[in-house]
Amino acid sequence: MNSRIPLLLCSLIITACAAPTGDIVKTYELADPAGAPYARILVVGAHPDRSVRRQFEDTLVDSLRAAQIDAVSSISLMESGETLNQETVTAAAESARADAVLVSRSQDVQWSAVQKEARSTTEARRKQGGDLTDFFRYDYVEYEDPMSVAAVRTVVVSSDLYRVADRARVWSVESTAVEKENAMDLIESIAASTRSQLQRDGLVR
Repeated sequence: MNSRIPLLLCSLIITACAAPTGDIVKTYELADPAGAPYARILVVGAHPDRSVRRQFEDTLVDSLRAAQIDAVSSISLMESGETLNQETVTAAAESARADAVLVSRSQDVQWSAVQKEARSTTEARRKQGGDLTDFFRYDYVEYEDPMSVAAVRTVVVSSDLYRVADRARVWSVESTAVEKENAMDLIESIAASTRSQLQRDGLVR
């Protein structure tokens, strides 16, 4: 009986090592969304650092296109000094002839440096008087995010899909990437999980 314990422990260790390093949770889904599956997606990365925004948008667009899903990044359609808001996103969606907009923003970031754990969170206020037709449901009052450093370990990203025709939110998820050594690994993990969930839910074609 005891001789089987080491084998059991080895099995548990192998199973733990093989476990997924990320997770995705659906937080909202509109029943029978009109127009789905959507043919062309505008990808928006709501991040104050333009280089990080470009990196995230380009990675998610590449992931979607690799699955034969038509997508375009918002940053490729906007001027360098243009602010992300409902008006500029709407204009970009019209320019891209997109029928859906995917807006992603990081909610929680953890990193390690010099053997000290640290955390950065997005400080946000929910808009007063807004409704689910808003492209952006929050006013960001503070945003400290170390996504550009190599020591990033874990990040949680929320993504909302909006229908362009009436600006209705049709789908939301929270994606978590953990135990990654650099920002690019995190971004690629989030992009892959978001694209897979969109496909599973029949929202893209």
